[in-house]
Amino acid sequence: MKYAVLALLTFTLLFGACKKKNSNNDLVYIPGTLYVGLKAATPADSCFSVANRVNLNILVVNGYNYRSPLPKDRVTALKNLLFTKKYIDTFQPGSILPLMTNVYYSALGYMSVGAILNFMDTASQRDWIQTIGQLNLTEVIPANTDSAKTMHVTVPVGKEQYYKDLILKNSNVSWVMFDYQGTQYLH
Repeated sequence: MKYAVLALLTFTLLFGACKKKNSNNDLVYIPGTLYVGLKAATPADSCFSVANRVNLNILVVNGYNYRSPLPKDRVTALKNLLFTKKYIDTFQPGSILPLMTNVYYSALGYMSVGAILNFMDTASQRDWIQTIGQLNLTEVIPANTDSAKTMHVTVPVGKEQYYKDLILKNSNVSWVMFDYQGTQYLH
């Protein structure tokens, strides 16, 4: 709850300090991509399967958080190891706030890894699943039914509705939406 309040305050301050670049709020449809919301209990391998079953490319996976058994003095070493992975995102281009993979020792007394994964081809998917096992990472699944797990995928242009309907049939999927770009803000 503390983090939700902090995020809301940050967004409020950020948008309050910005001015609109354009005067209308028209959304521009971005063809060829979809956003997929995953259920909270969906592990990474099942997330990848959602896209792989229908032969789609994964651009970004977000919302996976893990607990590490490593001690506090290993934070830097774990961070250095993860950041050698080509698919680990250290900065999300185009974001209003810089989203990135975070490794830190939490106030709750354990090391936490919040992963953002980019361009997850099958080799990267296998490597991430192996990395989870090798590092003995345990996924932290939110207690509530709302999940922040999302996946951004490419689909053939003109087939967005077809793939939206197809992906929605997967039991690990909560929602699918088209990709729209809205009003841009200047800082």
